[in-house]
Amino acid sequence: MESMRFVGAIHGAGFGGVVDGEPQSPPPEPQSPKGLPDAIMQAIANVLTDDPAAQREQSILLGERHVLNLKCRQWLAAQLEHAREALVGEHERVKAECRALLEEIAGVEAKIHRLQQDFNKAQEVKGRAMAGEHEAKEALRRLSRFASKQEIAHAERAVIAAGERVAKTSATEAPLVQEMNRLSMTVLPELGEKLRTLEAQERDLSLALEGRGGTDSLGIMHGPR
Repeated sequence: MESMRFVGAIHGAGFGGVVDGEPQSPPPEPQSPKGLPDAIMQAIANVLTDDPAAQREQSILLGERHVLNLKCRQWLAAQLEHAREALVGEHERVKAECRALLEEIAGVEAKIHRLQQDFNKAQEVKGRAMAGEHEAKEALRRLSRFASKQEIAHAERAVIAAGERVAKTSATEAPLVQEMNRLSMTVLPELGEKLRTLEAQERDLSLALEGRGGTDSLGIMHGPR
């Protein structure tokens, strides 16, 4: 009478099937390609039967399963390569954005530096204008009480002109200060925050490309967390 039982895997046809004769020591557990365990293949190999027809079918099934596993592994490898290529492309895109952003930040910082230089020059000009206004006022104050009408009028016009120069130089300072404040207090912080976000993305992508933190138990890359 035929019998069927489940034990550990045994030898046979290279796939774990049984052979006629005395029972053999169980071989290592069947594995799918590249060492991935296959529960179905293992279950088939674990079946012990005295029926020659069942033994032949068992060997055939194990062989077909082996071929299928090879095809599956090839398909997985192709998908992994495709995923990696996409990940590399995304990594390069993020790195390019980081470089462009660093250049933009450097440009803004250079502009702030130029504005500061212009502001310093404007202050120097304003300082000279204020000194001139002070001198004009002092000249008017020092006029003799016996000065002619023409001398007084000339001194007064000098004071007015000096005051206008001070006002003009003061007007050039305000836009410079406003622009420096806008760049320093608004633009640069926004760019810095954007850069930090991109840097975090780049680190995650880099780790995923190195195989750390971005793969599952099958080695399939899913991208950064």
